[in-house]
Amino acid sequence: MFTKAIALIAAITSIASAQNAFTYQGVLNDNGAPADGNYDMRFSVWTDATVGPPDTLIGSIFTSPATPVVDGLFTVNLDLDDAAFQTNALRFIEIQVRFDGDPLYTTLTPRQQIVYTPRAFHALTADEASSIELPFSGFGVPAKSEISVFNITNVDTDGGAISAVAPKWGVIGMAGNTTPYPGVRAPAGVLGVGEGSGVSGSSPMGIGVYGVTINGTSGEFAVLLDNPGNALQAHTSGPGHAGIFRKTRTTGAVSTILVENDSSTLAAIGVHSIITPTSPGPSSTAVLGQNNGTGLFGIGVWGSHAGTGWGVYGSSVDGLAGRFQGDVSVLGTLSKSGGSFKIDHPQDPENMYLSHSFVESPDMKNIYDGVVTLNRQGQAIVTLPTYFNALNQEFRYQLTCIGGYAPVYIAAEIESSTNAQQFAIAGGTPGLKVSWQVTGIRHDAWANQNRIPTEELKEPRNQGKYLNPKAFNQPKEKGIDYIQQATP
Repeated sequence: MFTKAIALIAAITSIASAQNAFTYQGVLNDNGAPADGNYDMRFSVWTDATVGPPDTLIGSIFTSPATPVVDGLFTVNLDLDDAAFQTNALRFIEIQVRFDGDPLYTTLTPRQQIVYTPRAFHALTADEASSIELPFSGFGVPAKSEISVFNITNVDTDGGAISAVAPKWGVIGMAGNTTPYPGVRAPAGVLGVGEGSGVSGSSPMGIGVYGVTINGTSGEFAVLLDNPGNALQAHTSGPGHAGIFRKTRTTGAVSTILVENDSSTLAAIGVHSIITPTSPGPSSTAVLGQNNGTGLFGIGVWGSHAGTGWGVYGSSVDGLAGRFQGDVSVLGTLSKSGGSFKIDHPQDPENMYLSHSFVESPDMKNIYDGVVTLNRQGQAIVTLPTYFNALNQEFRYQLTCIGGYAPVYIAAEIESSTNAQQFAIAGGTPGLKVSWQVTGIRHDAWANQNRIPTEELKEPRNQGKYLNPKAFNQPKEKGIDYIQQATP
């Protein structure tokens, strides 16, 4: 019995003698071995991949009698009805085979989907043609093939000058560099102008619009967007799909996607990403920055600002404005309305949190403490870290006896002019424990240049506004950090 024929569309043949003829090549096995001899073949076009309603035959059946098959290979010049390709709907070829002289045909399964070249017959509605040579393959046309497109005057019923549909790329436009390969309109690969969509790309299987630059020099763009409205609007549906996807294959300081906005309006936005799901997911992300490199200073998301604004701004209605999983380093002053640590409760970590507030001070204050046992003279020497004097000044002391009372006191202070880094306690009884505490004010180089003002007037632009308007029963619009969101 015959087995599956693996069919490959090879190339468009000359259309001088047959308007709809194209070359169909395949492999035929007979009882599991490559077939040899002459076989009668019948080809038909259907609307579905399988037999049964609503499957419909399109056009008539094409018969190729006594087709030579050598070592399983055969080639047929198919001349199917033009009606088979006058629609964007999927089409499938069914092949029936019989050995020359046998009474019955065998239907090969599965049917083969019609892709690439046969779809080009839809372009027969164009008026005239000049040639364009494509120097690469894989876009629905064989490499170095001659195609005709010029002086197009026909406009289809949808208002488009050229309408092309393919399972991967609908229209290919390429602007050349040293070799004068014109695209659809040079110097742009594809130039789309319209009161609706200039270029609209849609593909159920591959890529809607695909842009490539050949030279790759500065100032070249695979896709250049310039529009007084929305330059680019991307939609996607389905898990794991990206509205915009571009991979940069090079080294050095390059941008995969570069967005420039020279607007002078208050609400100018470089990249505006909005997620509006009908059922919001628990982990939906408007902007995702992911760096899979292993470099020492790799960055997932970088935000910078040239003026007095913010490099990165985050806000949330009911959640957190920002969350970091891992260590956080701040090279500068951290300003906050309050602070705490929040951990799983040590006594009930599965069901409760435990929080403590930070200790605040109007000074850049450091705290050191400990417990010391007095010697037989009721005295003790407390030695501090070797960096103590270099980091601190203006020392304060606190002593508390443990287990008894004694008139303990600081017998010798810390000398900031020496490297002794110690102080002495006296006035106690032998063996008495004393809890001690020492504080100092930072006077390292950074602290001396960045003192935190305890009280200060608000900037003129912020007077009448609040850091926390809700705490004063004021509307959010009176907040200093309030940003009027732009309407997309």
